[in-house]
Amino acid sequence: MKRTAILGILVLGSLNSYALDGKQFVRCFEAAVNQTIAEYKTVVVREKLETKTPSNLGDKTKVQEMIVTKGDTTRICNQLSDSSLKLIKGDFFEEYNGHEIPYDSEDILMATVGDLFNSMKAKVNCYKPYTSKSGAIPSVVNKITEIRNTDLTRDALQKMISASIKTNFNKPLEQMNLNFCKSI
Repeated sequence: MKRTAILGILVLGSLNSYALDGKQFVRCFEAAVNQTIAEYKTVVVREKLETKTPSNLGDKTKVQEMIVTKGDTTRICNQLSDSSLKLIKGDFFEEYNGHEIPYDSEDILMATVGDLFNSMKAKVNCYKPYTSKSGAIPSVVNKITEIRNTDLTRDALQKMISASIKTNFNKPLEQMNLNFCKSI
């Protein structure tokens, strides 16, 4: 009886864990980012708005369509760029004799959610910056772009682990639900 219970625990434990090597992690993260972008672009509200000009200006009615999307789609990319993907791969692959060798799943799964988030957020550049100029004012203006890229990274990583980053920041990836990655 005791042996059956231990076997049952091992089987249940193996169903919840999913080993990701570097290649699988990058593929899963890319899919999560691309799905998150598509979700951001999902139309939540579409309304027609009528506005009337005052009678002294000719009583004209103007109809405009208002579209509200799930996320901020101003200057957003359609998918994760090759340049962002290359930067991300640098954290999960080693170059050896001209070949990319992915890190082992043990290395990936021991990384904390917070470490992964902090590493990835600097590499996801999906929103275009407002300006390419340097200086204090352009830096402040482009901070909005940085925040949006960070939010996109957070939402994609949360999609991957099926949980909040904030409450799981110090947990290793191996403790997270990776069912999203299994389906990729």
